[in-house]
Amino acid sequence: MSADPEQPAPAPADGAPAESAAEGHAGIVPRWVYRVIGWTCVGLGCVGTVLPLLPTTPFLLIAVWAFARSSPRWADWLRRHRAFGPLLRDWEDGQRIPLWAKIFSSTVMAASLAWMTARADMHWALLGFTALLMSAGAGYVWSKPSRRPAEPG
Repeated sequence: MSADPEQPAPAPADGAPAESAAEGHAGIVPRWVYRVIGWTCVGLGCVGTVLPLLPTTPFLLIAVWAFARSSPRWADWLRRHRAFGPLLRDWEDGQRIPLWAKIFSSTVMAASLAWMTARADMHWALLGFTALLMSAGAGYVWSKPSRRPAEPG
């Protein structure tokens, strides 16, 4: 794994404490709630790396969002993580989804739909609705860029 998030984060250039960015979000929802959301989503994202039907990246995006409101240090740790960081940074830097992730997600959705069609005892309307949702998900994934736009010149 990357740097230890329990180590004190370097102070920002303006001299403000490292955790001060999260204090503005403490309002109605306590910071510990955001941390629970963050760690729950990190756990689900980790499980999603081995269970093909559970997505990883959306849970990690929610985790970064929650950690940004409770502990910027943990959000930065997740962004710098050796396995998850590149996907998160690509998304945050331009909603990019790597080509391999598009192919993988589409393959898993197609295989899941094929299995449901062949094996699951589902009503045709539910199967059709599932196919519609999967098609919408695949369309969204494929509508996003795979790489950074070329620099002009």
